Amino acid sequence: MSLFASLNLARLALGAHQTAIQTVGQNIANANTEGYARQRVQMSPTPSDDMVFARVGTGVQIERIERIVDEHLEGNLRDARSGLGDLAERLRTFNLAEAVFNDLGGGGLSESLSQFFEALEDLSNNPEDPTARSELVVQSGTLVETLHFMDSGVRSLRSNVDDDIVSVVQNINRLTTEIAELNAKIVEAEDGGLNLGIANNLRSQRDAALGELSDHLEIKVIENSRGAVQVLSGNDALVVNSRQTELLLDPRSDGDISYHDVRLADNGQKLKPKGGRLAALLDGRDSVAVTLRTALDEIASGLLTEFNAIHVQGEGSKRYSEVQSLNAVTSPNVVLAEAGLPFAVENGRFDFQLVNEGDGTRETYTIAVDPQTMTLSDVAAAINAQVGSDHPEIVAGVTVDGLLEIESTSTSLTFTFREDDSNFLVAAGVGTFFSGTNARNIDLSQLVVDDPSLFASGAGGGIGDNTRVLEMLALRDAPVMGKSSMTFEEFYQATIGELGVQGAEARELHSNQEAIFLSVKNQREALSGVNVDEEAISLIQFQRAYQGAARFLNVVDGLLETLINSV
Repeated sequence: MSLFASLNLARLALGAHQTAIQTVGQNIANANTEGYARQRVQMSPTPSDDMVFARVGTGVQIERIERIVDEHLEGNLRDARSGLGDLAERLRTFNLAEAVFNDLGGGGLSESLSQFFEALEDLSNNPEDPTARSELVVQSGTLVETLHFMDSGVRSLRSNVDDDIVSVVQNINRLTTEIAELNAKIVEAEDGGLNLGIANNLRSQRDAALGELSDHLEIKVIENSRGAVQVLSGNDALVVNSRQTELLLDPRSDGDISYHDVRLADNGQKLKPKGGRLAALLDGRDSVAVTLRTALDEIASGLLTEFNAIHVQGEGSKRYSEVQSLNAVTSPNVVLAEAGLPFAVENGRFDFQLVNEGDGTRETYTIAVDPQTMTLSDVAAAINAQVGSDHPEIVAGVTVDGLLEIESTSTSLTFTFREDDSNFLVAAGVGTFFSGTNARNIDLSQLVVDDPSLFASGAGGGIGDNTRVLEMLALRDAPVMGKSSMTFEEFYQATIGELGVQGAEARELHSNQEAIFLSVKNQREALSGVNVDEEAISLIQFQRAYQGAARFLNVVDGLLETLINSV
């Protein structure tokens, strides 16, 4: 082996350890870079020279700079991140929902229902008391406002969750585009798979993007022989080589609420993620929020139908001189069954009772109702034909807005209603206490708000008659909700109880998943993460080796100088 061969050996040693020092520096520089996997220089001896008497080493060479990565562990970490993202969003949704339905601080629906029934009880004890009547109207208004507030909260929750869905989808599209571009760069850098695994920094960037994507979606990652990855969400391919499938936001509406479906640009099919933030957000918007709003609507609808069914068949300390229905028909000439009334009309009848305020005499007229053959105009005509023929002062008609209007032009003649088995009065909103159809639009009859003496507390039995208000009060303990198995309070408590159970379960699962995630993350960091102390030790080791190689070079240089000068 010549001195020139020794000189080359020193050169190789200097170059190898300089590269090792630079790699250590790269690791330290990226100690806090998300998704970065530490790199390590793999060295091997160069082929030996055969010197007859022995084989003499010729130096060192760099085989490769490898990333210290366990792909199985990386996949487990992505799965753990998906699970944590999913449960974190579910927990946030339940926390927001519990804030809307929280009765612990007072002023919630339970308190409003309680005060409403207490006002009914006070009125039942003294049905002629104007103060009790006014208090009932006040407490009824508070109950309505509480339902409005809670409905608004649930609507805001659903709208805010949809906004988050839009943001997450935009992030997913950004990340899948980035992954597809990195695929192309990695394949190019690794010569189409001939030098697989050498594009370390690009692979770390891709792993970071895949990790962030797994927060939003549960994904499956498959690497091919060229170094590119395929990213799947369920059976849907989001990235294949350098091609990305964009997610589209398809605007939709559910009544008065706008939202977005998430679809694949390739085929227009809905994306159905199994995990990650997006899955939890979609479930929160389309399941949790909808369930809560449905429960509120059921409570409002129960109040409307049950109380109005009693109210329309009673009378207050004062009877009607004029009344207008609260629910309009689409056309006065369309049969009632198809006229767009919010509640069904049955084949039956109701009694129109005329009262002479002068002598207290009453006359009862029975109005037949057939929703399959009669229009609202027909009902008005029937009232005019039967009542108006005897008392022209009573006039019924249909307004341009599609409302039934009945008026007495005589100050001595008033009227009320009885025995409605057709449900026409409730469906049309004639003489009802509540108006509307759901938690958003439930309200009080303005007629009763303006004149609480019209609240139908009795059934025509004179002063002190509390027949109807007692029937309404009995609804406090009546199983009229939940398929006639629960009271209003029980139904509401069951709703918030289920919400509380689901919220507690989400908190526990989130806590467990967080522990799983941290465990897997620590395993990954122990293997692939950068330990600055260890890198500092490696830096000293390679520094000493570099210094030794430099000293060896100096010795060889001196030998060459001696040899040259001796010639």
